[in-house]
Amino acid sequence: MHDDKVTIAKAIGILLMVAAHGGTPDGASNFIAMFHMPLFFFLSGYCFKEKYLSPPQ
Repeated sequence: MHDDKVTIAKAIGILLMVAAHGGTPDGASNFIAMFHMPLFFFLSGYCFKEKYLSPPQ
């Protein structure tokens, strides 16, 4: 099951992270830093499946 909204949110997060680390003004960089990492944590939890806990067979 593939959700395009999750893929788009991840792409936006990656682009914002690159922009924040690539020389944006301090105010914009600080604003982006407030939510880009929580966005990745939320999306990784959303995509998590219990089958990833067991080692591959």
